[in-house]
Amino acid sequence: MWLDDLQDLAYDVEDILDEYATQVLERELMTKQSTNRIADYFSSWTPSALISQADMKSKTEEITRRLEDLCEEKNDLTLKEIAGGSSTVTWQRPPSTCVPTEPAVIGRDADKAKILEMVLCNKQSGGSFHVIPIVGLGGVGKTTLAREVYNDKAVADFNPRAWTCVSDDFDVLRISKAIFESITASTCTLTNLNEVQVQLKNKITGKKFLLILDDVWSKDYDLWEALKSPLLAGAPGSKIIVTTHSKDVASTVELEACYNLGLLPEDVCWAYLRSM
Repeated sequence: MWLDDLQDLAYDVEDILDEYATQVLERELMTKQSTNRIADYFSSWTPSALISQADMKSKTEEITRRLEDLCEEKNDLTLKEIAGGSSTVTWQRPPSTCVPTEPAVIGRDADKAKILEMVLCNKQSGGSFHVIPIVGLGGVGKTTLAREVYNDKAVADFNPRAWTCVSDDFDVLRISKAIFESITASTCTLTNLNEVQVQLKNKITGKKFLLILDDVWSKDYDLWEALKSPLLAGAPGSKIIVTTHSKDVASTVELEACYNLGLLPEDVCWAYLRSM
């Protein structure tokens, strides 16, 4: 809410600056058109212009007051500023893992059952594997749901299983190495994409695998094609679960359907709060 208020203030500042720039431009044009520039400049200061100046002053004072209020709220909320300039450091969400982060998951039993049903069915797409996109708002629980499915005993027959956090940097080499390392539990020192994907293909050829690609942002179909090429060597029935906030991403990796993960019901949210 504080950021929304700050954004609204920024928009209002832009409006005032645009209005001021327009007034300056108008006066410059009037001055250039006059044979007596000085006389015409002073003649432009009509009562309406004076009123406009007073109105501008009132607006800037209001902007200043709102900015001071936001600064006070920032301090009350203990918000921290990020250093500006070329050394700006932006916060990034830590990479996700397959290791559970909570003792229990509330309110997602039905969603988990549906995803497990999709994972265990024999449907295939894109060759030997089937892609299951889980789409939902940030923080709604996509990663948690994928983790619950990944660690369920019902998927024990999938071998190998691999978990990779993709995030916004869809680097095919990095992701391919991460998948290889997740499968082999060893470090991959290769730096050539072809060599990495050849080794990855060898590790999964003829095997029924389960792969989680968490937090995918890229809608680039060519990058997706490059990433999935060694995965085509897997056995029929292999599954890839992709979590993403974007339906466009889901359409890139799977054209037929995706699983839309909704918000938790209100009664479940209250039950969770009461249990804390």
